[in-house]
This record gives sequence, structure tokens and C-alpha cells, in this order.
Amino acid sequence: MKKTSNNLNTLSPKEVSQKFLTSELLIQKVEEAFNIFKLENVRESIVFPHPPFKNTAHGFILLTEGSMQMLLNQEKFTFSSATFILTPAGQMNNFISIAPNSKGFIGTFDAPLLSFDKQQNTIATFGKMLSSEQLPHFRLDTPEVELIYPIMQRIWQLHHSNHPHKLLLIPNYLCNVLLELQALYFANAPVTKSKPEELVANFKKLLLAEIYNSPKPSDLAKMLHVSTNHLNKVLNKLTKKTTSKWIAEQRIMEAKYLLSYSTSSISEVAYRLGFSQPAHFTNFFKSQTGILPTEYQKD
Repeated sequence: MKKTSNNLNTLSPKEVSQKFLTSELLIQKVEEAFNIFKLENVRESIVFPHPPFKNTAHGFILLTEGSMQMLLNQEKFTFSSATFILTPAGQMNNFISIAPNSKGFIGTFDAPLLSFDKQQNTIATFGKMLSSEQLPHFRLDTPEVELIYPIMQRIWQLHHSNHPHKLLLIPNYLCNVLLELQALYFANAPVTKSKPEELVANFKKLLLAEIYNSPKPSDLAKMLHVSTNHLNKVLNKLTKKTTSKWIAEQRIMEAKYLLSYSTSSISEVAYRLGFSQPAHFTNFFKSQTGILPTEYQKD
């Protein structure tokens, strides 16, 4: 995996496999656009606590048994069996825990994989679902599991085989799964968001875009065309966190990400996140996490 101190490092599907899965679990050739593994086969190779990372590709998990906890940016999600989870590309995510008895499938896919049929405009079709500021996830009833699981099993078999037409079949099968999920997504999504809900969604997107510009609550409120007091009240009511808390937690997540996946020194991370002195960053990191950046980096 390449590291750079100049740009945020994101991981391709192949790099995710190399970083988080033991080498004996890797197949001889992993296509750059797609990978899939059985969750029960890779669960023990995932180390906890798992550092946050950003993926260049979309991720998916079909959890048929067990449970898991994940973070998407700062949002914590708990999942139980019969759940299909999508992790949109470019979002900060990480595993908090995966129960030992968990089973299912886990993998990643690049958007170009689904562009095999330009007439269907597949990417545009899934765009809203995969660009959600929330973590798209779907509780499946028994008929839906009985429909989706065999398709995922077939995709897994094809991917780990020498089938001559697998690169044509896998996108078609995956597209069918996503179309089923899309039907669930639009069936359960609210027709319109309230103004406070829209404000929260826009705030989250803006915070991610501005986090390296050392945003203050007043800066973000101004960009959203509301008062600082109003923004704080709405966030507190709907998310139970203040504007300042959101900013602090996002800075910590970005710091952990840089400390884990770049060659940046602690001083470089501090300046990148807008701290005037590395000591200020060290104190901030310790107050938020209970450990020093050097300790986190060693782990």
C-alpha cells in the first residue's frame, strides 16, 4: 500500500485485502474492481481496535448470522443477522466489533464495474443510495434473504474460480442484488426531509469538506446561511451533539486516519489539521482519546 504525506491515502479493493486480511486468505489474483470473501473466513484476521479508513470503492456486507458494530464518519451503527450493509466510497468507516459467530459475505466494488450496460445508466441509478450521508443498510425478511443469499454465494464462487465468463457474470449478478436493495431503499426512505433534517445532512457534508480548513462553528453556520445558535440547537436536538463536539470528533477521526495510513509525522498531522503548534494537537488528542498520538501510532 502506497503512503503519502501530501494527500489523504485511500485504499483500493486490492489494498483493503492486503491491509486487513492475512496473506493465506488471499486468492492468487484479485481483480482491481472487485473482491468478495466469506465473513466467517476473515473475521479472525481483522484486528480490533480497527483504525478508521477510507476506501476508493464501495463496500458491502451481507450479515446472515451474528452481529457487528461499525462507524461511518462519526455515526455508530449496530447490525444483527439478516442485514445487508453498503459503505459508500470515500466515507470514513471502521469496524468497532464483529461477533465471533458472524457469517455472511464481505467485499468491495468499484463503480466502473457496474458501467457495463450504458443503456441502463447503472451508476446514476444507484447514485443516491451509495452517496448517502447515512450508512445504507437493509433489514431483510426471510424471502429477501432466500433471494439474495444464493446470488451472493454464486458471486463468491465465480470470483474464486477460473470460470471463463466470470468478469461478465459478476457485474450482472451484483447489479441484480443492488436493484433489489434499491427497491427497499426507496420504499423505506422518507419522501421529503424536514428543514432541520436537511440542515443536519448538509452540515455533515460540509464538515467533511471543510475539516482540513480548521472550521469553527460560526464558519460552518455562515456557510449554511443560519445563525450559530440555530445550528447548535438543531444539531443538539437531532444528534444529541453540539457543533463543537461534531468538529472535535471529526478532527480526531481524521487524525487517527493520518496517523495510521500516511507517513506524516505527528507535527505534520498537527499542522494539516490546523493546529498552530504540535503540542496543542497532542493535548487535544490526549483529551479526546486518553492516549498520546505517539501511543496511538505505535499501536
